[in-house]
Amino acid sequence: MSKTVAVSEELYGQLKEISQTKKQTPDILVQKLLSHYLNESYREKVKATTKALISNSSLPSAGNWADIEAALSHTASLFPTIEEAMSYSRGRRWIKDNQP
Repeated sequence: MSKTVAVSEELYGQLKEISQTKKQTPDILVQKLLSHYLNESYREKVKATTKALISNSSLPSAGNWADIEAALSHTASLFPTIEEAMSYSRGRRWIKDNQP
């Protein structure tokens, strides 16, 4: 799939100059730059969220619970119980904490 993004003549000129020195087309260079930026941004969000969970502090970004519930309401669970899901993910029988 191909999409078009409009940029200023100045920015395109800079992009074209860089792409020539890298021996890549401007399209490929933009794809690589965007991919790297988005991956780095995602990694930073994951790190910040993990750090907040470990330190028991507030999360760096709040989710919209109405949107989350709406999305989940259109899905079906693969496992009827948490025990079955945990057993499957761990590859062995799982019993809730504090149960005999």
